[in-house]
Amino acid sequence: MLDKVKTENGMVQGVPAADNRITIFKGIPYAAPPIGELRWKPPQPASSWSGIRLCNEFSVQASQYPDPNSPDPAKNPSSEDCLYLNVLTPAKKATDKLPVMVWLHGGGLRYGNGNFPLSVNPGLPLHGVIQVNINHRLGVMGLIAHPLLSKESPQGVSGNYMFLDMIAALRWVKNNIAAFG
Repeated sequence: MLDKVKTENGMVQGVPAADNRITIFKGIPYAAPPIGELRWKPPQPASSWSGIRLCNEFSVQASQYPDPNSPDPAKNPSSEDCLYLNVLTPAKKATDKLPVMVWLHGGGLRYGNGNFPLSVNPGLPLHGVIQVNINHRLGVMGLIAHPLLSKESPQGVSGNYMFLDMIAALRWVKNNIAAFG
């Protein structure tokens, strides 16, 4: 079982899942938290860390309206600090060459997250597929467009933060996923 992996930001350690047949790495940051001065900005690179980051707990979900499909809304805190992903891998070693699927959760662009049981279901990994579930800004935090925000943007646009988060997560996958098998 592959339990420790070196990413471009540092070492991560996952935990066994599905009767020890897969490893899940929960809450890996793929970008800096979009808070404070980064709130209405494109995602920035995640900070690196030293040592091994234990990835045994899901991140909190993105700030959002209450999700009517949530198993228990009271147990799903939310935060603007939401740019994390989960990797489920059946790989036994980093040199395995398994296919990869990136899961973008549903929710009408205003609620949901990649931590729900539906998202972290081991079905695909148990059939030899690495699955990556991403979390990103939602609703107003991800889609607000305003002339003042567009004016301060080098590209002269606003309202696309959610999609820029998704692109940043895909870049993280491109740069790091080979180490997960």
